[in-house]
Amino acid sequence: MAPPGVGGCAGGSPPLTPARPRRTIAGEGCSAKGAFLKLITMTLITLVGSVFIAAGCDSGDSGEPPSPTPDVQATQTSEANQQAAARATAEAEGIEATATAEAGTAAATATAEAEDVAATATAEASVGRVGSTFSSRQIAVTLHSYSPTYIDPNQFSVPEAGFHFETVEVTVENLGVSSWSYNGFDFEIADAEGFRYEQGVTTIEPKLSAGELRPGDKVRGFLAMEVMNGATGLRLLYIPLRDVVAEWALE
Repeated sequence: MAPPGVGGCAGGSPPLTPARPRRTIAGEGCSAKGAFLKLITMTLITLVGSVFIAAGCDSGDSGEPPSPTPDVQATQTSEANQQAAARATAEAEGIEATATAEAGTAAATATAEAEDVAATATAEASVGRVGSTFSSRQIAVTLHSYSPTYIDPNQFSVPEAGFHFETVEVTVENLGVSSWSYNGFDFEIADAEGFRYEQGVTTIEPKLSAGELRPGDKVRGFLAMEVMNGATGLRLLYIPLRDVVAEWALE
């Protein structure tokens, strides 16, 4: 006998159809869940990246300096003004110092020139001329005459090659209370180049030689100086003890 519900009997219940087994795809549920989690993760990453990008733009990562606050701007402006004022002050002080130095140099130059002029005037005033006398408490020296040429009558009294004789006539007088030594070699002729010339060997007379003068005595004589040809600016010097005491311009 067939079990109930199995097979068919006349007049009985229809046979049960066995349920079709459900087909399940392996891993289908896990894959859906993973895709959902992946979507959420990507969304979070995108949101976090947007936040960091916005923060970077706000913090100046774009390469442009942040705009200073009003207080910072005021401080920077004040410092800039102070630096500009300091530069202007330094430039003004430099200009003033330069002007002062130039003025001092000009004043020093003017003073030196004035002193040179005064010294020249004093020197020129102290230079005698033919006919003038130099006097001190001890002596008086007078230049009576000057001749730019002299030819000695003695044929053996000739100047060296390139030189010629010039003559002066002088008087030396003792004004002091003690004796005074005189010598023809106390006189020299100097030129503009600084060369000095002494008397040559001649037979000129009366010749100023050498000797002693008692108080009140005086001596007069000629000197024939051997001078280089072409010399200019000639002056007669009186140099007892080798110091220039008096000078006369020879013109």
